[in-house]
Amino acid sequence: MLDREIAYYLDCHIRATQTGLEPLELLNVRAWQPGDGSTVGRALGNALRSRAVAGDDGDELDPGLCYHLDLMSSDPTAGRFFSDIGRRRAGAGIADQNDRWMTETVQRPGGILARRLRWARLEPERAAGRPSHLAFGFDIFAAQLEARSPGPQSPRPLHAFGLSAHLDRQVALSGEPTWAAYLPTQQEGEKLPDNRLATDRVLRLQAACGRATARHLGGAADAWPILTTRLSPGSRAWIDSLHETSDWVVTIDRNACIEYFDSPYAVPAIYNK
Repeated sequence: MLDREIAYYLDCHIRATQTGLEPLELLNVRAWQPGDGSTVGRALGNALRSRAVAGDDGDELDPGLCYHLDLMSSDPTAGRFFSDIGRRRAGAGIADQNDRWMTETVQRPGGILARRLRWARLEPERAAGRPSHLAFGFDIFAAQLEARSPGPQSPRPLHAFGLSAHLDRQVALSGEPTWAAYLPTQQEGEKLPDNRLATDRVLRLQAACGRATARHLGGAADAWPILTTRLSPGSRAWIDSLHETSDWVVTIDRNACIEYFDSPYAVPAIYNK
């Protein structure tokens, strides 16, 4: 599903670029971490298939569009997905039908053949300043479960009579951006009308699980499990560089921290990018 969502952004960018202009022939794309290549590569293929044109033998891929993909990583395993596909097409195995386009060529005017997909693994330092149409970054916010005190807390309201757990979130954008999400230590409100005891049991069970988790993490007696998400200075510099050199930047994260990008008063420089 993720590659289809990425293909949607690719198709939107292609359509926006082609408005009133000649058909787009080359799209420069960047990906960041090892493992992103397979997801982005298959998304590129989905975008091609969504733009298929009718041919004599059925639908054919966009006849002119090619990609140049930069994998910004110093990990030697980055790009292994594309290398494996190339070896399979060369006789070392059978490539998936949906991936075969990656080894195909496109004919340009004058009989010049161009690779449908060109890719390269670049050291992040070398990739700095290279322009691109689109850039993708997955899981750039580092999250971990910590045992610490959430500080003074006023009782929070119950949701769905206490049968639905609702996390509190705290955001600190000064210095190193940090997000904290945790279950409230105290909750009060209307309990289940026909079975108030069920609400009490759920709340006691949640509290017991929280204390046990904090002890397992090595926390003190007043500690509470808190999911803490941080944006390291290196990742922050990388995001800034992408926004300066790319037309569109798409970030997909399991711990989305939208406040970093959408806080015009706290971080206006980031918001304006």
